[in-house]
Amino acid sequence: MAPTAAFRFSADEVLPALTLFRQALRTVQPQVRDARHAPRMDPVAADPVSRAAARAFTAHGQDSALLALTSYQDRLQAVVEALTTAARQYGHTEDEIARTFRG
Repeated sequence: MAPTAAFRFSADEVLPALTLFRQALRTVQPQVRDARHAPRMDPVAADPVSRAAARAFTAHGQDSALLALTSYQDRLQAVVEALTTAARQYGHTEDEIARTFRG
């Protein structure tokens, strides 16, 4: 399991932080979609070794990239959820929290 980081935000910092993490999440979401539908690598030649290498590279390369991206997306989502909860606990209104979607 990867190490986790602990963040502390004051009531004044939580909404700007939430905006930044939402922006990061919006940035990674299309990358995850693209990685799920990434093109396959074509063999460089018609021989069996080239075909096998292309299949292996496509399978393992895409799996690794997708795993890294989805893990990052999941962590960003968890931070967004935690910051949303913290914003509510600090007494920020739902309208204030909703504005972080537009930031």
